[in-house]
Amino acid sequence: LYDIGLFYDNMGMIDSAVYYIQESLFYNSDIVSMDEVSLGMADIYRKAGLKDSALVLLKKCLISENLYTKTSAYKCLSKIKETEGNISQAFKLHKIYTHYKDSITKKSNTVSLAEVIAKYDNEKLQNENSQIILEKTQARSNLYSLLFICLFLGIITSRAFIFYRKKKEHKEKEHLNRID
Repeated sequence: LYDIGLFYDNMGMIDSAVYYIQESLFYNSDIVSMDEVSLGMADIYRKAGLKDSALVLLKKCLISENLYTKTSAYKCLSKIKETEGNISQAFKLHKIYTHYKDSITKKSNTVSLAEVIAKYDNEKLQNENSQIILEKTQARSNLYSLLFICLFLGIITSRAFIFYRKKKEHKEKEHLNRID
């Protein structure tokens, strides 16, 4: 209903816009916030030339905890003052609007930067873990190769020793046989 109201507002059908935006609040106030409805209604009243009604709603928006609502309220107030011909007041309000908008951008950039840093740190940690696993696998492979080489050399050495011993025993037998 709120979106339908905004649609009618964009089409310039103010009465229908007001009706649907008010209905959205009564339909389910948990979905649409009062700040959002007040801001939407204030902007519609401003466009319709009902600045007193718009000002009442915008005052509610200015005390909101929502930074986005406050920002938009100052923008709307600036437009009202501009249409009244009070350019200096419109400029001051637009300056406040710009300040809030910059704060939102900085906050958004800070959050985005923190997310990027967290992703980078996570990927770096994953890469380090992968590198450690690769090094352990390589070390295990080297150990198995070394054990295989040692076993192979041990078998060759023992075979050579057995062969040498048999040859020596054979020579001793021959030598004993000659002496006898």
